[in-house]
Amino acid sequence: ESTGRQRRMFKKLSMREVEVLKMLSDGKRNKDIAAELNLNEKTVSTYRSRIMKKLRVRNLVELVRKAQSIHIDSF
Repeated sequence: ESTGRQRRMFKKLSMREVEVLKMLSDGKRNKDIAAELNLNEKTVSTYRSRIMKKLRVRNLVELVRKAQSIHIDSF
């Protein structure tokens, strides 16, 4: 996939989804993200599932790699 296409995929994410994705990319667990964002752990899990569906990845490793490939920290 081209970087341009990947960036367009990331633009489909909400601000909260980008925030959760950055934290996942930093290696934080759902439980830690929930505590930091004052959310229920199930809500974080839902965000994670939506992000994975929107970015067309099957697991966390693919998700983190995709996030790193487009420099998610610059968003």
